[in-house]
Amino acid sequence: MENYGSEWFDMDYGTGSESFEVEFEYNAWEDCYDPQDSRSKFMDWEYNITKLYYLTEHGDEVVIDFNDLNTTQQAEVDNAIEREIERKVL
Repeated sequence: MENYGSEWFDMDYGTGSESFEVEFEYNAWEDCYDPQDSRSKFMDWEYNITKLYYLTEHGDEVVIDFNDLNTTQQAEVDNAIEREIERKVL
C-alpha cells in the first residue's frame, strides 16, 4: 500500500463514547465500468488498518483489535476510513 491516513471519530465503546483514531494504509486507483465510456470512470480503493486506539482521560493509549468490535462498531470504523479516503482522492 502506498498512502497513509488517519481519522478521529467518536464511537460508543464500553460504557460510553470514546474518541478513536484509526490509522491506515490505502491504495487508490481509477477504474471504469465500461472502457469505451469515459463517463463510467470512478475511483476505487482498498485499505488496511494499521492501528485503532483511543486515549484515556489520563492520556494512556488503549489499542483495540478491529476484530473484537461488534458489527455496528466495525461499520463505524469503516465509514470513518472511507470518508477520509474520499476527502483525499475525490
